[in-house]
Amino acid sequence: MSNIEGGKSPLLEKVIRWIIPAGLAAIGFYYWGLILPFLIKTLANTWLFAAMVIATLGVGGFLLSNKNFLYLTYLGLCRKVTTWFIKLDPLTTMDGYIAVLKKKRAILKESLIQVGARKVKLERLVDVKTKSKRENEKFWLAAKKQGD
Repeated sequence: MSNIEGGKSPLLEKVIRWIIPAGLAAIGFYYWGLILPFLIKTLANTWLFAAMVIATLGVGGFLLSNKNFLYLTYLGLCRKVTTWFIKLDPLTTMDGYIAVLKKKRAILKESLIQVGARKVKLERLVDVKTKSKRENEKFWLAAKKQGD
């Protein structure tokens, strides 16, 4: 069973996770002789170069700053490639996702209970301090009357 966080993935899926980037790198290396002249001709115009750099930096910045987007896109691609070899059950994947959400909900409920307990404790502390303040005011008034 494969799930989003901490689940065990099939061995083939783990292998494919490394094969995809290696394959893309090999294709890029193989076609570098075609890509480089194209880039030189395309980037001959400075304004076109500047526009391409700005667009590339914008898209790259978005992708690199959003780790969940990167992880889920890569995981989806790996699962898509894995489905060519192994039949994966999408309901099993959703069951794993639901299990993760249930854990998060339980953690949130526990946090809510702790916050409620802290609120009650602080309210009691405020009541004690208020009573203490009133008693001290009485003592102060009594001492003031005796001093006058």
